[in-house]
Amino acid sequence: RRLESAESRFATSPDVWNSLFGATKALLPPSLLADRAKMQALAVFSQPVIRAVDALVGSTNVMRLDASTPERTVTALHRHQDLEAAVGIATAAFVLELLRRPPRADASADAA
Repeated sequence: RRLESAESRFATSPDVWNSLFGATKALLPPSLLADRAKMQALAVFSQPVIRAVDALVGSTNVMRLDASTPERTVTALHRHQDLEAAVGIATAAFVLELLRRPPRADASADAA
């Protein structure tokens, strides 16, 4: 099978975090966003505020994964309170599902 495209999306609840992520991307220059050390420092700085808000209102993380072949598109959603778990479980489950599907009889050697 040839995988034509694969895409993942991430969202959180409360929705204010999604808006802040979007604003960060829109307002900060790409060179700053690409600077791993500076983004790590921002994450460390932001962590107490994020944890406080999450403790007050709760939190949820969702991963959406889409993959397309010439024949179809498959979508998987996974929700979890822990971000790392949401990403890891959703990705692993999605790949496992793709691997479980029997290959087409006409699949070429270079198919992914």
